[in-house]
Amino acid sequence: MGKTRRAHRKSRTGCVECKRRRIKCGEEKPQCANCVRHQVPCIYPPLQSPTGVPQSPNAQPSPAGFNSRSQFTGIQSPPPWLLSNSILHDDVPNLSPTLFEMKDLVLLHQWTLSTSLSIIYAPGLDVMLQQVLTQIAFSHAYLMHGALSLAAVHLAYLDRSPRHDLVLDAAQHHNAAIRGFRAEINHITPANADAVFATALLNTFYVFATFGRQRDRHDGPAAGCTPRNHYDGGNGGGSAVADTAASRRARILSTEWITLIRGVGAVLRPAAGAVRTGPLRDLVNMGNWCAIDLDCLDSDEDARLRLLRRIWCPQAAASSTPASANASNPSSPAAAAGAAVETEDTVAAYDEALVFLRRSFAWMRMGLQQQQQQQQQQQQHNPASTTTSSSGHTTICSVPFIWLHLVPAGYLERFRQRQPAALVIFAHFGALMHDLDGFWWSEGWGREIVEAVDDSLGTYWTPWLEWPRRVVGLA
Repeated sequence: MGKTRRAHRKSRTGCVECKRRRIKCGEEKPQCANCVRHQVPCIYPPLQSPTGVPQSPNAQPSPAGFNSRSQFTGIQSPPPWLLSNSILHDDVPNLSPTLFEMKDLVLLHQWTLSTSLSIIYAPGLDVMLQQVLTQIAFSHAYLMHGALSLAAVHLAYLDRSPRHDLVLDAAQHHNAAIRGFRAEINHITPANADAVFATALLNTFYVFATFGRQRDRHDGPAAGCTPRNHYDGGNGGGSAVADTAASRRARILSTEWITLIRGVGAVLRPAAGAVRTGPLRDLVNMGNWCAIDLDCLDSDEDARLRLLRRIWCPQAAASSTPASANASNPSSPAAAAGAAVETEDTVAAYDEALVFLRRSFAWMRMGLQQQQQQQQQQQQHNPASTTTSSSGHTTICSVPFIWLHLVPAGYLERFRQRQPAALVIFAHFGALMHDLDGFWWSEGWGREIVEAVDDSLGTYWTPWLEWPRRVVGLA
């Protein structure tokens, strides 16, 4: 007895999203149930005229009040004038092959209405990403690919179920963006400077989004779609290696993602002048970063940061220990008694990294305070609340990027070697990153950094990690 043939489960006349997902579409209008459930735009392709149905000789024109469904089903064949070549314009060149597919319109819709407004959350700057950057992308395909890649990652983040298809789409658009970016960086002009800068900016957020918890959530065939670690798509499948605690620690404490972020700054120096006077100038405004006086900082937070210097300078005078930190174990001479005597180059590298970290914390606190003031103004319906934050402090989400760009190469080399002092500094950078835990692209980063450092160092260093552990919720 032959087997019963299974019913066809795929959609033939359904929406674009269901066809892309290769699932049966319920064809509900205006949005099918699948798109409503996954919270994605529902787009139906144009209806095709049915063929092979003979027209009745007695068929009469429909009255003016016919419904839309009978209008389409009543058409038996296209009118002759539509099939005639006379309708074509011979003097108009054909369109070039399309760069984007129908599903990319879904990503563009996501970018415009949601993703672009969720990256920074700063009055004026988020609208700049939504409108100005998008307008620039219409003239530079690689920037459009960069925006679509981030939109795909954002959609995957919003979906509670693993979306390997979206992660793969993100990786493909990211590849296209990087290829176009590489072709432009050797020929930066005022005409493409803003597009090159914007692509680099989006790549930074992409690196954070794909190296962090996003990779853990989507642990299927496309889980390895992080920069320089793409899965082998040649066979249309593959399996990702389980992201164990050891592999996560190695990924977080690697210099690969830091190099990706720092490398962008080096190639963008020729574009800096044009960007500072262009439509995206507010995105590179450093505000009053250089005006922060470290000698005037008297917070408990800065006191704990200054204490770190005793790790690589155990001979530091006890009188320089902040009184507010006397209760913490690392402030005692015993805690630093086992510290090795470092070379002058090492001390200079650690000192510079610490100075930038103290400045970053101070700037973050000022930015958060300004953000709270703006929110209070909005609640009071104050028109001043719509002003751009660039008039004072740049958006808080730029703070960790600034630190990663400014720390000296000597510090990163010792970080790569897993030197304890370098790791302790990095754990405090994790505490700084934790202030951005409310952003979807940086969710969990601060905790993972502190946890990775804590797992890598022995119990001797536990007192030095007590404060960052408490900040990220590990203690």
